[in-house]
Amino acid sequence: MSAISVDPRGTSKGCSRCGHSESANRKRHVFKCRACSHTLHADVNAAHNIRLRGILARQALGQDGPLSCGPEVRPVDPGSNPGESTDKPPALAGGT
Repeated sequence: MSAISVDPRGTSKGCSRCGHSESANRKRHVFKCRACSHTLHADVNAAHNIRLRGILARQALGQDGPLSCGPEVRPVDPGSNPGESTDKPPALAGGT
């Protein structure tokens, strides 16, 4: 199994169903999208978004070459700026 590093910023504010993102979508542990009314536990919604980012990163890597079979983490996230530091550690999206 390999892992890909994804940027977790904004995953708790974005809707895992329609993609709409705004701070008002999350109130403590409840996520309710103001665009499509999708409601879910906020952490579960964020986990779905991290998984989606991992899938997109794997697809991007598949276009550029084969994935490594090693256990190392690849810092790839389409839509992020490589080398940009954050206070949070990267989230990991596992795969098979």
